[in-house]
Formats: sequence, structure tokens, C-alpha cells
Amino acid sequence: MDMLNPLPMTGVLDCIDEEGADVVTGILNARARRLLLEETEMLTWRTSLSVIDHSKVQQDYKVVTHFHSDSLFRTLADELLLRLTLLFAESPVPFQSDRLFRFNELRVQRYRAGSRGISPHRDQGCCKILIALFVLEDGGRFGLCDSRIGVEPVSPRILDAPAGSLILMKAPGFKGQQGLAAQPMHFVDSVTRQRTTFGLRYIG
Repeated sequence: MDMLNPLPMTGVLDCIDEEGADVVTGILNARARRLLLEETEMLTWRTSLSVIDHSKVQQDYKVVTHFHSDSLFRTLADELLLRLTLLFAESPVPFQSDRLFRFNELRVQRYRAGSRGISPHRDQGCCKILIALFVLEDGGRFGLCDSRIGVEPVSPRILDAPAGSLILMKAPGFKGQQGLAAQPMHFVDSVTRQRTTFGLRYIG
């Protein structure tokens, strides 16, 4: 079963390089999205910590991190990895360690209507090259920002990512970049109806 639509991704890497992230709209086909949402009803959810002590990041969602070997979420991860591997091969700038690139952390997050979302933060430096986020239900907003004051984003830039979209965000190792320049600050807010996302990371 093909879960991804054959959309062109020309220019995506350049946009990620310049902006920190990009959105591929409509890449997840409707049948796949419906089946993935049906599978979430059979998953075992746990509640996130409300505050991450060392960073004071506030978060309000439920999460799943364990999937059966025949899970459609694993199937989608494999299909996306193939698509990204081809994308890397087309890039004029070699990707360091791209031969090691794989998705070894998968997580589904669900924000209920009225959730506080997650305040501005950077993903840990152990996340490498690219972070992928499929939007299964699009309640709430995902955005980038320059910094934060308390839990509020400074100079927020909201990404238009409706259900079925794929958000790609750079991480250390993207085109050889390291440090905070390769760790965009981002957030989720304004969750007026349920939001469900599937995140994929390479922990290296």
C-alpha cells in the first residue's frame, strides 16, 4: 500500500536550509490518514510531563512511542525514508552521515481541544539531519520563532500545515550544520480542536 502521494519535493531542502523548516502539503493520502487515525484508537497512550524541569518547557499532550512490527506507522516511516533518501541523492550538497540516516524514534502525539500545546523549545542535539512530522489532525498551530519570553514565542512564524501535510525541520548534520543554527525553536499553540501528529527522528 502506497501511503504517500507522488508529489514533487523540488526546492524543499533549500527552503529548510533558509527557513529552518518546510511543509509538503497533501503528501499523505486520505486513505492512509484514515487508517492511521483508526490505528491510534488501539494504541496505549501516556500523558506527557507538564513541565520539563531543566528547560521550563510547558507541554500538554498524550503520546505513544511503542508500535507493533506490523504497525502502519512503521510502514509510513519506511516509505518516507525511501523518499528522503532519493531527495538527499538529488542534492548538490552532500549530506554527511546520510548513509546512517534512519528513523529510530517514532512518536504519535495527541493534543486535546483546549490543550496548552507545547511552549517554544528546541529539539535535543541528538536528533540528527531531519525531523519529520506528519499532521494527521490539524487542530492548533505549528510555528517557528526566534526565541521566547517565558512561554511566549518571539517573532513567531506560523506554518500552514493542514491535515495530510508533512513538516520537515532541520537538525544537526543537515548540510553539515551544527549547533543552535541547526535546531530551530518551535511550538504548538491555539489548539481549539483535536490535533494528532506523527513525529519521526533519527537519534544519532
